[in-house]
Amino acid sequence: MAVKRVTLRHPMPLICLLILLSAGGLLLFHLQRPIASTVAREGKAIHENPPAVDVEKLHKAITLAANYLVRACKPDGKFVYRINLDPEITPVERYNVLRHAGTMYALAMYYEWSSDGKALEALVRASRFLQNCCVAPVPGKKDLLTVWSDPELTLSNKPLQAKLGGTA
Repeated sequence: MAVKRVTLRHPMPLICLLILLSAGGLLLFHLQRPIASTVAREGKAIHENPPAVDVEKLHKAITLAANYLVRACKPDGKFVYRINLDPEITPVERYNVLRHAGTMYALAMYYEWSSDGKALEALVRASRFLQNCCVAPVPGKKDLLTVWSDPELTLSNKPLQAKLGGTA
């Protein structure tokens, strides 16, 4: 029977989203008061209490997701975004600078919540990488810096770009 090879194409955005959602859920429970959600039904607002969540499991999920991000941060500060379950297959190393910045944001949120030194170390590596490879002045405005997506790094045929999501 032939084994189908599966490539995990972009696990990092999902993991970042899980961390952000988990942190948001944590905030709701940290407030120690019921938060009502509003659901529109037949033109009327209905208020319902959110379902109970096991805070210990939530904390564990946040920590596991953040630990994955820490492990995915290489010594040079780049994140591993694509892996193949077959270790003999190495995916093409295209890179997404905007995703890198978002992953840094998720790690910073986790570090603020946990004070985990390994998360801080990964965050420092990632920020050094971003600063060294991608931060540069806007042409004609030496006092204005932006984060550039260099086609050599992204392996894209698009021109050099400063994406609004990364500079906002």
